[in-house]
Amino acid sequence: MIQEVTERIKIVRAWGRAAYPYCHCLYVDSDIKAVIDTGAGSQSFAEIDAAGVDLVLYTHFHTDHTHGHELFDHTTRAIHPLDYPPMSSREDYIYFQGVHLWEEVVDGPRLSYGKTKREKMPDADFPNVSYRVKPIERFLQNEEVIDFGRTRATVVHTPGHTPGHCSFFFEKEGVLFTGDVDMVGFGPWYGDYLSNVDDFISSIEKIKALKPGVLVSPHRRLITENIAGELDDY
Repeated sequence: MIQEVTERIKIVRAWGRAAYPYCHCLYVDSDIKAVIDTGAGSQSFAEIDAAGVDLVLYTHFHTDHTHGHELFDHTTRAIHPLDYPPMSSREDYIYFQGVHLWEEVVDGPRLSYGKTKREKMPDADFPNVSYRVKPIERFLQNEEVIDFGRTRATVVHTPGHTPGHCSFFFEKEGVLFTGDVDMVGFGPWYGDYLSNVDDFISSIEKIKALKPGVLVSPHRRLITENIAGELDDY
């Protein structure tokens, strides 16, 4: 389903629930047509003219935001350079996610019930990490302004969730696409190996300073009221 935020800014709602492995994405319907994130599901993207999309922008590398990449092979696809390595290398993907620590974790200190995780789960083999290279044609930079013709968005580097995580602010309309500063009930996720809670807090403060009138979260409903309070609670 397509949900209109403004005449030019529309939400491509996730297929089913907006939870992993899916997310709401943004469709910019302007002279240059763009999609921000591609994880809504092919059924959802069937509701727009995917073949007519010119540009794909990624908030970060996580699979729920980047699967569906192949629907837009004809486009220019962009991500912050700090999140590029896991898009291009299985080894880097494993490292960013912390999967390389598997043996250390399962053979680590004994737990409260007297066993290591390996002893508790003797069949716990190294995870079989499914991976596909996702080509990227250009990099995003903090405070870069992307001109779509009849609307513009500023790239806002908001690290913490991932090193290269970005949000996108349509200043004229007051609309911010948050990425995974996602305002869900259990709070910020900073559990990847390269996540950083201090950076995440700084990014939340950066978003508050923009004073957006509308927050579009990939994993929640549209937020239009008490935005500063919602960010504080988050």
